[in-house]
Amino acid sequence: MDIKSRRIWQVAAGDGERAYHDLLIEWDAIAIGPGEYGPWPDCEALVIAARTRNQATIIRRFAEQMAIGDLIILRKGSSAVCAVGEVASDYLWLDDFGDIDGWDLQHVRRVRWIWKYKGVPVPLGNNVLRFGDSVQDACSNELQQWLTGLDIPKSAASRNLVTLPESCQHGERREQVSLEQLTEGLFDLGIGLSDANTVIDRMRELEMLSGWYKRAQDKPAENETIAYLVVPLLRALGWTPQRMAVEWNNIDLALFSRLPRNDANLAAVLEGKAMNKACLIAKEQGEGYVQAAERSRCERLIVTEGIRYAVFGKVGNSFAIHPGAYINLTRRLSDYPILRSGGAIAAIAFLAADWRYS
Repeated sequence: MDIKSRRIWQVAAGDGERAYHDLLIEWDAIAIGPGEYGPWPDCEALVIAARTRNQATIIRRFAEQMAIGDLIILRKGSSAVCAVGEVASDYLWLDDFGDIDGWDLQHVRRVRWIWKYKGVPVPLGNNVLRFGDSVQDACSNELQQWLTGLDIPKSAASRNLVTLPESCQHGERREQVSLEQLTEGLFDLGIGLSDANTVIDRMRELEMLSGWYKRAQDKPAENETIAYLVVPLLRALGWTPQRMAVEWNNIDLALFSRLPRNDANLAAVLEGKAMNKACLIAKEQGEGYVQAAERSRCERLIVTEGIRYAVFGKVGNSFAIHPGAYINLTRRLSDYPILRSGGAIAAIAFLAADWRYS
């Protein structure tokens, strides 16, 4: 691979908990935050006031200094490479990247990936990549030698970029689903008005509770998250205490279609994380709990940190790669196209005990 006279950047795709490199590779993009304050440069003062001056500097680096044709090293952690690509667009602000496992990553550039990892990210050893800022120059001699040795097919550099969802084409903020719209949507699915209102009331209460945790700077542990945030919502969605079992056979929360509470009646597995932690990474762990043949009737896998819920349905004998539905109780959208997922109404229906979304 010829890297002469080319600027090389390394871009992080997560931290010690979150890992969204596959999502960025899937969409031919790199994305950074914080993006909730709007596009650059209009957001600069807000980012400095609400976060840090260094974070504003990183966004400026991403938006102004990076250029089409520059090389991107997509890294995981401090020493592994997931992909190598070429910057293929000017700076974009796309609100569909506003909830990537709880992070607001609306600052986006398109990237044409010309090399991708197979199996596991490639470890390059200590000090080859730089730890720290999510966007920075990558210029070590070891990295340049590794890049030079890559065999890149000519077709890789000329392929068409993956088409982003239609909602990304406008660069505007997504309109959130109001609680009134959510009530109407649930009613249209055949849910009684009284039941729908019970769900909405509980969601409103949970929004207030999550806000209190944030203002109090009090981060609930995983068991507190499940007890005070998850179980109350599921109770409103028709799950009775008899059909819920906390820490049942290593499962954080087991949900049953009927009694008795046994493997054959297991309807859903819920894996929980502490509030504000990454939750999508819990999917693999949850899948491991339903591999046994006697649990084959379990058709839903739920991962959550109390505010964000992703629900995976069965495709054949395994769970789908992408969530069938996703909801952030504090940022409710009609769909989450970057996750290839249905949105708020679909998620509530999919989470419910006896309702089914289709």
